[in-house]
Amino acid sequence: MVRIYDDKKGDDNIKELGEAIKVFLETYNLNNKYSNANIGATWHKVVGEYVSRKTKKVYYSKGCLYLQFDSAALRNEMIYLKSTIIKRMNEEIGSDYIKDIKFS
Repeated sequence: MVRIYDDKKGDDNIKELGEAIKVFLETYNLNNKYSNANIGATWHKVVGEYVSRKTKKVYYSKGCLYLQFDSAALRNEMIYLKSTIIKRMNEEIGSDYIKDIKFS
């Protein structure tokens, strides 16, 4: 447990470490930087070794995950799994950062 002071509420709160980190990131507007730093590792964890190796680019900007593959067949398969990928990525990140995916 971590004790943090919330200026908005004016009282001390005891929170889990994960919640304290989330509050810190929101307070200092670092959510995008955090997710960009970890998006590649999260992508690898969600889709596995094979798909990760076949992925040329992975980056995040303004709620959208941009993906580029070296195989048209794999790209088409990922298009069909778009909603599942969004759900699993957000679960892994722990927040609804990803609203859409763009494939190229």
